[in-house]
Amino acid sequence: MAELSSLREQARQILRDHRFESTITHYNRGDLSLDQLLEELHIYHAELLIQQDALRDSHAVNDLALARFVRLYYELPLPALLLSWNGLITDANAAAGNTLALNRKLFTHIANDHHVPVLEKALFEAQSTGKAVCAEVSLRGKDKGRLNADLILIRLPESESKEPEFVCTIVDQTERIAQLNTQQLLADISSLFVNSHHREIDTVIAQVLEQIGRFFKLDCCHLYRLNADRFDLSHTWLADENRACSAHQPSIPAEHFPWWPLQIEDSDRDRRPITAGTTSPSDTRTEQERIRPNGLHSRLALPLISNGQTIGALGLDALDFPRVWSDEEIRVLRMIGENIASILFRQTTERELLASEARYRKVTSIMTDVAYSCVSTGGEEGYRVEWITESILNLTGYDVREVLARGGWRFAILPEDLKTFDTRIQTLEHGQTSNCELRLRHKDGSVRWVRCATECALQSEDPPITRLYGGLVDVTEQKARESEFERLVLVLEQSPSIVLITDLNGTVEYANQKFCEVTGYSREEIRGQHVDVLKSDAVPCHMIREVWRHVIRGQSWRGEFQNRKKSGEIYWEQALITPLRNEHGHISHFVKLAEDVSDKKALSEQLTYLIHYDPLTGLPNRALMRERIDRALASARRNGHGLALLSIDLDKLKFINDTLGHAAGDRLLREVGRRLQSLLSDEDTLARFGGDNFFLLAGRLRQVQDSVGLAEQVNAILDEQVILDADRARITACIGISLYPEDASSTDELIGHADAALHIAKGEGRRIYRFYTPVLNRRLLEQFHLEQALRIGLERGELVLKYQPRVDITTGRILSLEALARWHHPELGLVSPSRFIPIAESTGLILDLGPLVLREACQQIQRWQSAGVPIVPIAVNLSANELYQEDLTHRIQDIMSAAHVEPEQLEFEITESSAMRSIDQAISILNQLRSRGFALSIDDFGTGYASLSYLNRLPMQAIKIDRSFLAEIDGKLNGHSQGAAIVKAIIGLGSNLGIHIIAEGVETQAQRNFLIDHGCNVAQGYLFAWPLTADEIEPLLRAGRVEIPDH
Repeated sequence: MAELSSLREQARQILRDHRFESTITHYNRGDLSLDQLLEELHIYHAELLIQQDALRDSHAVNDLALARFVRLYYELPLPALLLSWNGLITDANAAAGNTLALNRKLFTHIANDHHVPVLEKALFEAQSTGKAVCAEVSLRGKDKGRLNADLILIRLPESESKEPEFVCTIVDQTERIAQLNTQQLLADISSLFVNSHHREIDTVIAQVLEQIGRFFKLDCCHLYRLNADRFDLSHTWLADENRACSAHQPSIPAEHFPWWPLQIEDSDRDRRPITAGTTSPSDTRTEQERIRPNGLHSRLALPLISNGQTIGALGLDALDFPRVWSDEEIRVLRMIGENIASILFRQTTERELLASEARYRKVTSIMTDVAYSCVSTGGEEGYRVEWITESILNLTGYDVREVLARGGWRFAILPEDLKTFDTRIQTLEHGQTSNCELRLRHKDGSVRWVRCATECALQSEDPPITRLYGGLVDVTEQKARESEFERLVLVLEQSPSIVLITDLNGTVEYANQKFCEVTGYSREEIRGQHVDVLKSDAVPCHMIREVWRHVIRGQSWRGEFQNRKKSGEIYWEQALITPLRNEHGHISHFVKLAEDVSDKKALSEQLTYLIHYDPLTGLPNRALMRERIDRALASARRNGHGLALLSIDLDKLKFINDTLGHAAGDRLLREVGRRLQSLLSDEDTLARFGGDNFFLLAGRLRQVQDSVGLAEQVNAILDEQVILDADRARITACIGISLYPEDASSTDELIGHADAALHIAKGEGRRIYRFYTPVLNRRLLEQFHLEQALRIGLERGELVLKYQPRVDITTGRILSLEALARWHHPELGLVSPSRFIPIAESTGLILDLGPLVLREACQQIQRWQSAGVPIVPIAVNLSANELYQEDLTHRIQDIMSAAHVEPEQLEFEITESSAMRSIDQAISILNQLRSRGFALSIDDFGTGYASLSYLNRLPMQAIKIDRSFLAEIDGKLNGHSQGAAIVKAIIGLGSNLGIHIIAEGVETQAQRNFLIDHGCNVAQGYLFAWPLTADEIEPLLRAGRVEIPDH
């Protein structure tokens, strides 16, 4: 073994010294023998064998080490990469494949864009220096994430045959850096909150929202403050000011984002944030649909909790991508939320405190209640005010400085109350309290009532000090209310209306004196009773329920109903029942204000009756008759039958009223109504329209002949005598008839046409009935148009006077003139007086026409007098309407005085029927005219009543024979006609009564001769002169006579 070891050592030395080559050289030169050479070779061979064994062992070790390295490289938990000299990734362990985005082979591509230069620099340094290079870099994660890491790049040892290679190991520092950033964020936010003043809190919150948004890479951050059931937006931060989130509204109503406030309300219980629109499994499709219309991909709603109450919410929004929140992020946000909630609570508290202080200062400066303290002075003044609130100014008008300068507010007490106050204060002992009411004189002179409460306290000081602590409460308004209440009580007691107050159940608590007077109950009897004790059985139950339904709902009820008095008598009440609310707005009582309207109700029923019925006969009046006709027409249209309406006008009712009195006329009308009612069937209606006009509606007419029979029955039943006390009267009627459907289709037409037919019937005589015809309607229409034209003609002066002389028919001497009105219409020409005078009388236009004629006649007398024309009296007609006017004589006198005309220059003519309309009144008026010197005559004598008894009483100087009688006298009959007999009788009557007789309408010589033969020498007519204008008759007046024809 020793030899072997020696041999090995020699071999190693030879190899180390490279002596084997030199040995060959020495052998070739012959410096070394063959044996020596063989020995050297033997030694070298032995060394080679030794090295071969050593090399084999070394390879085994190297293979084991390589296997261990490969296993370590691939199983290393840190990402490791093998790089070529030009930066290509030639190999990567499993950790690198799980962590990095290795879809690209270039080493620099695994870095985020802004960190690529960092990798390029590290690779260059490792290659150029051969040293390990460390760098902090941001890499692309496998799932598009971001990886913050420490990178170590090591250059591998090089061989002569290979390019340099590098090993890169990566240590993930993402979580550590995030924790550091988070800690820094929390530290920054806490610092902002800790160092902020309450006036800076809004600015701090805005900064915090910005830090949150930038830290978590959000698009929108907003803070909502909870206000009742709404979340009001108070702060907003936007990553892009030009890209506002549509979900950020000033206020979020529940119906707009129902999931938002409602979920936050629910989260108050478990304090967990709410997420919506994320990709977490907890998201629902409903939440996605709700949130996306607002332009959001995801939202985190974090409730802000302070003292266990939700005060707001923190909203974090992502617009473009669904944001997934980790538990650590949620934890950090909750910590931030707690800070925000705390600072918001602090802000609210500080604001409320400041507001409270401001309110206190404001209240104490304006309130009428005063607090003060006094200290005992030990002197005569007793106590001195040492402190008092500023509100003393409002109470007294003196400020604190003035009050303290005067030693207190005692100076303001009225003298009448000062003694009472001093007595109470001076007798107070420690712990006692005094209360009294005083009057203070305000600086402006007014008087205020105050309630003064004062407590005496002995302060444990050295020496002990007695103090008074007190307060003044302004009770001026209370005193006024008390006074007002007392007046109100008096008003209620003295009210002319019933006042009743009940509780909510209807139990009576108060009744005024009027209630007691009306119902007969005393206050003691009705108090505690239910209002049903007053209810009448006539009041329906549904009405009672309606009243209660209104008042219980807080509504007033107004109406009328019947109540029962204590005696059982029923009376009508008009009531207003209204709920009475207390100071909290709740209904506490019910008040009834009522009036006994029994008398008014009876009067109302009577008025209702009078509205529809004629009080004299009890028959329907015009209004009710129109309703009956309306219904009858509707029934006739449905059933196809006819109707007849009879307009009945009684004759001579005016005469009976004037002769027998209105009481007799009323009895006659009632008897007529009774008789006509006896003709009615169930479908018929009888009505009185007033005066002597009745209407009879035949409700079911089969044929026209039925109406004829009905009209004849009316005439027949009215023919029977009527007994009026000791007198008997017979009455007749004229009847106008209109038919449906022949004449009319409406109520107005039916009534109007019946009246039109009646008008014609009255013009034809008595006991006449006439049917309506279109010709009749045209005639009435013509009369209507003529009436309108007459009105216009009077205004335009179309009517003029003509004068016809009355002459002595034996000599032709003119004795007087009659003024006759003539109408020259611009289109109709000369309109006959027989056409327009009746219209003027029936329409009342005669009241305009008559004075016009009288005034023109008087003025013409004045003109003739001025012209020297001989004057004869002018006769002017007085219509019945004019005759019965009030102050007729004064009216006539005024017209005459204006024209300077004397009474003997005028005569007045009245018709017999005008005088007989109201004989007593007519006699009185005519006597007045006669006493003033006017001559009077009766016109158209013999055509009316021709009553000798009345004629004897009338103050007439002349009678005019109507032209109708003279028309029957001619030469052939030689005066033996009936008209001639009447004329002779009138002439004889006038002769016997001493009344002048004037004949009118003398047109022939035979008529003149007849009159002369029978003693009538005064006449007028066409035989002597036509009616002439003033200019035309003036020559005759100057001549004093007219020519008398010889034949």
